[in-house]
Amino acid sequence: MQGPPMPPAGGSSQPSAGLVYTSKGGKQQKGRGLEKLRDNMSFETAFERTMRLEGGYLLHEVEGDAGGLTYAGIAKNRWPDLALWDDRDRLTQEPDEDIVAYVQAFYRENFWDAMRLDEIEHSEPAFVIYDFGVNAGTKNAIRAAQRACMEDPREHDGLVGPKTIEAVNAADPVWFVGQFSVLRCAYYGELVLKRPVNVKFLRGWLNRVETCLRHAA
Repeated sequence: MQGPPMPPAGGSSQPSAGLVYTSKGGKQQKGRGLEKLRDNMSFETAFERTMRLEGGYLLHEVEGDAGGLTYAGIAKNRWPDLALWDDRDRLTQEPDEDIVAYVQAFYRENFWDAMRLDEIEHSEPAFVIYDFGVNAGTKNAIRAAQRACMEDPREHDGLVGPKTIEAVNAADPVWFVGQFSVLRCAYYGELVLKRPVNVKFLRGWLNRVETCLRHAA
């Protein structure tokens, strides 16, 4: 995943039994009771699917992965200032309710809300955009969405706005998912060309695209 560093949750450098994720605006988010969206895709559904693809609540580090130490898909090298990292021993145990709520709130703000996916009218496009955003960064996901359904290359800026939302909603959802998935595969291919060591991750990335396609079917 990619993105700017976040401030420590709750303004504290030490996570506790009451660990709560604090948004960029300073609002605490519990991560529970998330509302149903306009169609049959809720954030919670997308979150649960993508968490399975990320390996669940596991603290690990993969050799060659630029993200470094990772927990629940959150890479420390890309999000170094989260209070989540202040108690590493806690992350090696079965996740408690506060950890789960913290992770949910983190993903909701920085990926689902950041890409305005509650404004996408069909569940299939919303999910594939979300999963790619988590895996490769929101800008790459939005740019792929724009390339899939917006003809003018000048509009492929990776920034979500009214035109992008309108174009995604106007596209046939099945067609969009197909186009988006082709572009996602091409992105991974480019990563391997730019950094050949990434070839060891390619099969896993492509399998992830296939899994997302099955969910969207």
